[in-house]
Amino acid sequence: MKNKFFLFLFPLFLFSEEILEVPLATQEILIPVHIVKCALHSDRFSESYVNEVSAILSFDFNHSAFSKVVSEKAPITLRPKLTDSGLTVEATNQGEVFELTTPLTGNLSTDRRKIHYLLSKLQKRLFGQEGIFHKRILYANRMKTISEIFVCDFDGKNVKQITQEKGYCISPKFLPKRPGNYLYVSYQLGQAKLYLSDLKLKKGVSIIPLKGNQILPSISQKGDQIAFIGDAGGRPDLFLQSFDDKGNLLGKPRQIFSYPFATQASPTFSPDGAKIAFVSDKDGPPRIYLLDLTRANTAPELLTKQNKQNTSPAWSPDGMKLAYSAKTDGVRQIWIYDFQEKIETQLTFAKENMENPMWASDSLHLVFNSEGDLAELYIANIHQNQFVKISEGIGHKRFPSWEIDEGEIP
Repeated sequence: MKNKFFLFLFPLFLFSEEILEVPLATQEILIPVHIVKCALHSDRFSESYVNEVSAILSFDFNHSAFSKVVSEKAPITLRPKLTDSGLTVEATNQGEVFELTTPLTGNLSTDRRKIHYLLSKLQKRLFGQEGIFHKRILYANRMKTISEIFVCDFDGKNVKQITQEKGYCISPKFLPKRPGNYLYVSYQLGQAKLYLSDLKLKKGVSIIPLKGNQILPSISQKGDQIAFIGDAGGRPDLFLQSFDDKGNLLGKPRQIFSYPFATQASPTFSPDGAKIAFVSDKDGPPRIYLLDLTRANTAPELLTKQNKQNTSPAWSPDGMKLAYSAKTDGVRQIWIYDFQEKIETQLTFAKENMENPMWASDSLHLVFNSEGDLAELYIANIHQNQFVKISEGIGHKRFPSWEIDEGEIP
């Protein structure tokens, strides 16, 4: 049974290197934004710093899901300037003019998130919805036989290694309502266990006293439940662990679904925590099923029917969609299931396998990784027809996860 367990999870350990442009069925009209060259009114900032500020503005508003940056005049114009006080962005929107300002230190690694946060607030003033530019992304980076947890900004910059276990760490997830805290899987004791840590720490602590392996965790939006896959019963089954409002365990982990000779994987909660979508091969090839936690002894409902090999589902925070990976003409692509329309739509049409999609808090952006000779991180939003590679450098980057509560901006 253990062989079957790891064979089923084998797609998680494949790698690839590039993504093609994709036609999104949900594409909307993007509002043109013209960004004037950043003006410098201070000797505190270098020319390279000024150029980086301009690059951040262009990247964020090119991938906001609401706008696209153009070189000519546009309905919205942004005029950034650097002074001794920091960064000020003057925005002109159909005749209305306003400014937003943030103090800066001159150290770009410190200032990047302040700039992203300013632009997230600017997006809200312009389009009515706060941006996610200040949200960070956790991911695992495998280098030879070692895999550690890393964090980066929305645009893939400001990369920092978090764990220092010199072991094998995967599947990091930020915890809701606990800024800076995250959950991950580590093999530091031999078997895979769930660990809790903080971005300021180099190593976490095991949190669930259950024998066997514990993998593929998912956290409810309220932060009061963790679903995971465990093999304490001899095969990979679906477990649920509850927590109180202080993060303490409530009782023991409960096995909530098992099926003879079948493997379960990749649970994801509905926003209200009442349902779990997960992968099972109980009826043949792995597909995604829906389990209602409010109804005891209820058989899970088959959700994805168009493709017969589905993995890594992720429920959007607004509850409207489910992103997942499905084998399509021999290649794993990203698909989306629409709960209202009850239809499945293919998003990517790439030559490489793609896995592990995760939604941002705005339910518009996705982050995922390619799988093949290389594994890189990409972000996308459902209003544009392109995916953008944000990672670079050595290692195989996998299992990305968006920040939920950013806490205090440094």
